Amino acid sequence: MPAQKRKPSRHTEVERKFAVTPATVSPSFGGLSTVATVERSPVQQLDAVYYDTPDQDLARHRITLRRRTGGPDAGWHLKLPAGADARTEVRTPLDDSGAPDDTVPDELRDVVLAIVRDRPIRPVARISTSRTVDVLYGPDGQALAEFCDDSVRASAEGDDEPQEWREWELELLGDAGSDGGAALLDRLANRLFDAGAEPAGHGSKLAKVLRTPATESAPRSDDPVHRAVAEQVEQLLVWDRAVRADAWDSVHQMRVTTRKIRSLLRASEESFGIADDSWLLEELRVLAGILGG
Repeated sequence: MPAQKRKPSRHTEVERKFAVTPATVSPSFGGLSTVATVERSPVQQLDAVYYDTPDQDLARHRITLRRRTGGPDAGWHLKLPAGADARTEVRTPLDDSGAPDDTVPDELRDVVLAIVRDRPIRPVARISTSRTVDVLYGPDGQALAEFCDDSVRASAEGDDEPQEWREWELELLGDAGSDGGAALLDRLANRLFDAGAEPAGHGSKLAKVLRTPATESAPRSDDPVHRAVAEQVEQLLVWDRAVRADAWDSVHQMRVTTRKIRSLLRASEESFGIADDSWLLEELRVLAGILGG
């Protein structure tokens, strides 16, 4: 019988990254009324291969895709932006079907299909991390946050000299990431700043390796029509991911966005060099019809 498709798991992670030197002393969380105990876990050795298209289409959209071994969450991880300090992580376990290790699971590729389309996805970087983890518990015994002290060794594909650095991560756990999570994160982050940390200049380890700016945006056109179309195309990609995740109202919103793009193009055909019977307008009409159904 053919192997049954695995359903990826999803969760939202709320975290911040901090830059430190090798000599920076670990922070103390003592004296905080919200933190009752701190429990240290054994050191984890994490190895990850990151994947992207040749033009780094995922990185340009602040998306990371990796295959990690080691630690409690070994597997394939796809991370999508989900607001300030937050990302949605989609996971699948490591494949035991005998497929090559570098074969990206269809379940994850499908999530970003509108971005990568038919372009190949291949390794772009390798990152090894030695991680020390402290779990912070509240007075009621609930796990509030995880403080990670990472020693990193990384290299982009084709680079001869690896990069090495140390960084800290602070991630909220469970219900702590809901209402009031930002205030808790601020209080904990202040202890890291007191120890000498600074906000990291990168959104992810991969961004540092590839030297991708923490906030990268596409060049904006001075033409208001071109700018409006570009903004709607970005929205179309966002709603495409939402539809594939079966998010509420996403099909309707994607259809509305598709019709907006078509209307903008039809109203400014000369500006884009397209005719009224353009295949592009027809494709958009078909897409809107499929979503309407």
